[in-house]
Amino acid sequence: GFANPGELLQVQAELEAREQDLFKAEILLKEQKNNFLTFLNIPADQVIEWEYGSENLPEPEFLKPFSIEDCRPYRIAKLRHEGAERLRDAAQSMTGPDISVFGQYGFAGVDKNSVEARNEFLRGSYPRAFVGIRVQWELGSDWRTEEYRNHQYSYEQEGLRFSRLIRELNHRKELLEKKIQLSYQQSKSLQRQRQFRRQIVNELNRNYQLGRIEIRNLIEVMNGSFATDIEFLRSYGEYFVSIAEYLAFRDELILQPE
Repeated sequence: GFANPGELLQVQAELEAREQDLFKAEILLKEQKNNFLTFLNIPADQVIEWEYGSENLPEPEFLKPFSIEDCRPYRIAKLRHEGAERLRDAAQSMTGPDISVFGQYGFAGVDKNSVEARNEFLRGSYPRAFVGIRVQWELGSDWRTEEYRNHQYSYEQEGLRFSRLIRELNHRKELLEKKIQLSYQQSKSLQRQRQFRRQIVNELNRNYQLGRIEIRNLIEVMNGSFATDIEFLRSYGEYFVSIAEYLAFRDELILQPE
């Protein structure tokens, strides 16, 4: 290949800049790893084997169907709503009179002679029974009515919160699923673009070796290829982050031991 005056120095300067970027990236990677270990409460001196997966993108169809009724916020809000309903019903039952049924059944001895009366009692000669209804009403019980109204208000508030939460969960579920689909499509597009740019770099490199193109043309194409590599790796990570967010939404990011 051939180069114009000053182009080789430009290439060397570009190489030094790329090496500086690499050093900065290594420092950032080390900081992120340390932050991750701190978050997991792992000692800093413990040796960790970091495994980096392949660049194959799993299709988003592997995510199984999901209902918001399985979400933890949904279950919590439902329990609160049902609890408020039970408190309201209990308060309502206290606003009326307290009615109860009671009864008694037994035997008696009526003879004047104590011995004979005892025998009559033991034989059950004179059974005695009665049934009654007890009605108890507290005077000045308006406070129970006010208590019922307060519980009714709490029940209605919990119902509104529950309804709003259902709408929010449905919206978030739809948003997260859409984010996964878009992240996957973007990553696949950048993956194809990456392959095309690498093919172009190989082709121009052969032409440069044969002296058909200038070095600056090869540098421009290589810079474009490097930029595409970075964009692909970023989208690759964002795709898995979107999957992690969706699994966290479903309470499946960290599986509980069976």
